[in-house]
Amino acid sequence: MAISWNGAKNKKSDFSLVARFVPPGIEQSIAGGILSINIIGSDGVGVPQASVHITNSNVSPAVDITVETDDSGNIMLPGAKESSLGYHMQVSKDGYETVETIEEGSVTYSVIDVPASVVEGMLNVKTIVQDEIADLTFRTIDNYGATVEGVDFDLSGGRILGHDMLSSPAEPVYDVEDTYQTDSNGEEKIEGTSPGEFFVSGIAVPEGYTLIGMDNFDSFDHLAGKYRFVVAPGEDRLNNISLADNSLNSILVKVSDSADGRRLDGATVTLSNADGYSAAIVTLPDGTAYFSSGDATPLAPGAYSLKVEMENYQEHETEVEIVEGLVEQQVGLTLN
Repeated sequence: MAISWNGAKNKKSDFSLVARFVPPGIEQSIAGGILSINIIGSDGVGVPQASVHITNSNVSPAVDITVETDDSGNIMLPGAKESSLGYHMQVSKDGYETVETIEEGSVTYSVIDVPASVVEGMLNVKTIVQDEIADLTFRTIDNYGATVEGVDFDLSGGRILGHDMLSSPAEPVYDVEDTYQTDSNGEEKIEGTSPGEFFVSGIAVPEGYTLIGMDNFDSFDHLAGKYRFVVAPGEDRLNNISLADNSLNSILVKVSDSADGRRLDGATVTLSNADGYSAAIVTLPDGTAYFSSGDATPLAPGAYSLKVEMENYQEHETEVEIVEGLVEQQVGLTLN
């Protein structure tokens, strides 16, 4: 604030006042800084009563305390001693993912949740995202819905721990990076995982089967053979991985863009024959349409007409012959 006036003999005088204000409730008269910890969900809402274990062996006396967040998801620690990236934290709560800060240099990637720093005389804010855990179930079945056991697949995703800066562009590093196998019931359950973006790839198809595809997914990378889907906090999700028995009369159609090989989502594939059989399937993002003897009208040996239509693409028609067992048909559509 500045004040000026004209004094004696019309001489100009002035006076300035500078004041520092801090938010209510964090005033302190002791040395150190203020460490404000915010635990929030991915929706931006604070997580109340989350347990935060805080340690710092770089200050004297060393810090080793456990504090709960208030109803707004905040913890305020006045008088915290100055320390650069020294305050390590582990955040836990029943029904929620456990989150830990990671010291830079202890891993080969660039870390997101690094330990907190405190600067003397300053308000130092540390925010950590903590979400409700999710449950995933993967089931491997044939075209009749029967169990196919012992199928391996690779799964990555969930919480992003950091980024691999040696790749271009930088690749996320997830907390889930593993190979799983369905059990004798054709199921693999992954309980209590962090939500987020997930990828399924490397499906090890058993001898005598062909991969049809996976349901309940959002997009498909045809180059890497990856199915991508997003799991919400607290979600209980089921994904079926479908496999075709090669000995059964069926047709697996894979529709792609003829220019770049990208699988096409939303193409209408119609299969018919001279005996009156006719069925139409709209492709998912992996571009597949599977016609099997599990339909109301079984596929009999013989010649079939296959028609593929999609907006902005030229219609494609061809003949497919079933002699015995599974037939795979690749269809490349050309833009108009």
